Amino acid sequence: MSRYSRQEKLFGMEGQKKLSAATVTVAGCGGLGTYLSLLLTSAGVGKIRLVDGGKPSETDLNRQFFYTGAKGFKADILSEKLREVNPDVEIETICRFIEEDNAPETIGKCDVIADCLDTVRSRLVINKYAVLNNIPLAHGGIDGFYGQATFMIPGRTPCLRCILRGTDERVPDSIAPIVSLIASVQASDIVKFMTGSGETTAGKLFTVFAGTNDYSTVAISPDPKCPVCGRIQ
Repeated sequence: MSRYSRQEKLFGMEGQKKLSAATVTVAGCGGLGTYLSLLLTSAGVGKIRLVDGGKPSETDLNRQFFYTGAKGFKADILSEKLREVNPDVEIETICRFIEEDNAPETIGKCDVIADCLDTVRSRLVINKYAVLNNIPLAHGGIDGFYGQATFMIPGRTPCLRCILRGTDERVPDSIAPIVSLIASVQASDIVKFMTGSGETTAGKLFTVFAGTNDYSTVAISPDPKCPVCGRIQ
């Protein structure tokens, strides 16, 4: 039996072939990015592009478990760990921060973009690129005990600019259990979208507040006046 036999029972060998042919760009190799890329690698996504210009710090280690004792760029360190998990997955690293003027080179061509970034400003950069290039985007966000996720499909769902405002540069507080939960929702969305099985959070916002164990999923609508996606809805 193959390493994927348990999940092939859910979406079949054809679904697994679709996963193995897919490319996912993981924007950010922090807490969300480490958990998400591990799940996608284990699932057998064909190619994962890791994009992050940062290096590990002591404050990362409560949730970014691959970086203990390691030096260098996060993307490079993470890539080596992922190759150990599944050598059949192609891992590409880009050790740069994503900016609007370098998005074509850093994000590149892919089937899905995974939003694992910290700030509103950086999220809006990848959102604009996703909308302009018709690439689905799996969004995840953390702030303390709060987490949220949604799956954006250009032309069909709200984009991030529809639901995020401002250009907040604050790096939020986070704990590993909430990070891993939201990363799992993102990974599940990506796998379901690529294999055509189950429902994603497209058109909905999944939220959790672990302080009181409150979970919810609510419908969200595109903003017809959105400066990014309003013209294509």
